[in-house]
Amino acid sequence: EGIAITVVATQNTVEHDSYNNQYDAGALYPVVPTIVSASASGIVTDSTSETTISDPVSGVEATIPANTLSNGDEVELTIERTAVAADSVTYEIELTVNGAVPGTALPNPVIVKLNIGTDLKNVAVTHNGNPMTKVDNAVNDQEYSYNSATGVLAIATASFSPFTIAYEADYAASIGNVGYVTLEEAIDAAVDGDTVNLLKNVTLNDTLGIDKDIVLNLGQYVITSPNVGADKEEAIQISGDGVNPTNVTVKATTGGINVAGTNGACFLLLNVNDKPINFTLDGGYYYSKDYEFIDAFGLGVIIDDNGDVINLSTPSAGMTINVKDVSYSGDRGIHSTNKNVTINVTDSSFDVTGYSAFYIGGGTVCTLENVDVNCEDRGVLAKSSNVYPDGDLGGKVYIKSGHYASEQTTPSWLLQCDEGCILSVTGGTFNSDPSAFVAAGYTAVQNADNTWTVIPTPAE
Repeated sequence: EGIAITVVATQNTVEHDSYNNQYDAGALYPVVPTIVSASASGIVTDSTSETTISDPVSGVEATIPANTLSNGDEVELTIERTAVAADSVTYEIELTVNGAVPGTALPNPVIVKLNIGTDLKNVAVTHNGNPMTKVDNAVNDQEYSYNSATGVLAIATASFSPFTIAYEADYAASIGNVGYVTLEEAIDAAVDGDTVNLLKNVTLNDTLGIDKDIVLNLGQYVITSPNVGADKEEAIQISGDGVNPTNVTVKATTGGINVAGTNGACFLLLNVNDKPINFTLDGGYYYSKDYEFIDAFGLGVIIDDNGDVINLSTPSAGMTINVKDVSYSGDRGIHSTNKNVTINVTDSSFDVTGYSAFYIGGGTVCTLENVDVNCEDRGVLAKSSNVYPDGDLGGKVYIKSGHYASEQTTPSWLLQCDEGCILSVTGGTFNSDPSAFVAAGYTAVQNADNTWTVIPTPAE
């Protein structure tokens, strides 16, 4: 009675037992058409030619070869989703002729097509418990073919009984228990409030744009951004959708981002249409070969209804950047030269070979607490930067604790503060004397190893 098709998903694992109903908890299945109930029908008008009936919503179709039915026969394809689980989707597909299921095998096999998801591996089909034959183009009875690019499975059968479709999935990312072949596909599919989980190391073909309120969980895996030449393509660009504020969190344990090319930041933050950005980076390891860790772009942009940029000189609508428990190495660290930007860095380390670990200007306020900075050149800079239309605005940096060292000691370039800026130190250990920047009520004390520690000024 009809065709019962069960889709069974595995993830390169072998299961020898199932002691309870949780043995497959957390399994993923691919993005498939959300078929609940569908039907299509037609009439054989020329029995000497093939007849195809299909459902345009689900994409399921049946093609009846020539000389299989008679002129005037009414053919109907019905599909009903009967079960959905983390590791399977079951459909009841029925082909009837003149209102009845054929009682015997048809003289020629019908080609049934359905979408089971793209880029699946080792797809195998059994018919009534017997393996079918995989071919490039299913035509003969008991053959099947699978197009990994489109996700379409074709089954050639002259009789209608249960089919089981098994495969291995190699997903790059997931949202809930739905797997996606690429990280870009997962980001595109995500909606506000979703968590996108990275499932393996990936290499980006282009900048990954995020303009919605999501969590990107890298876990133990690494995003690599390829050599992008002089185009200044960053690994991830976080921007607004131009309608609402954007709230993005990126989390990692031992994973992170590796920008192997030149002139590419790990993260670029860009305000769109005066909408603020709240960005949290929690954990992980990050590297930028020849550019910055985080670039809080100096100007916002205005985009019209057609998606065209019409103004590149808008002051930042506001950014709050919270960085904690991260380890960064590379050319430069965090760069921000715009007003309305607040940066908080805690429990993190920066190993910088280029211009500066922190370049803070244009009215940006940056607080460093329990941060380790090791640099070959400049360390923490409070700079005066021109912000349209305000003119020159000073950066404000507050160092509360941590360890700060620069190889450049004569003269010391570890801490620098332009006129009109603030660089206030109330704690931490430094490999050069920070006394010029120590806040009132605090003192820099020289240690036996020729470092300096800032402590509250002892009472007399």
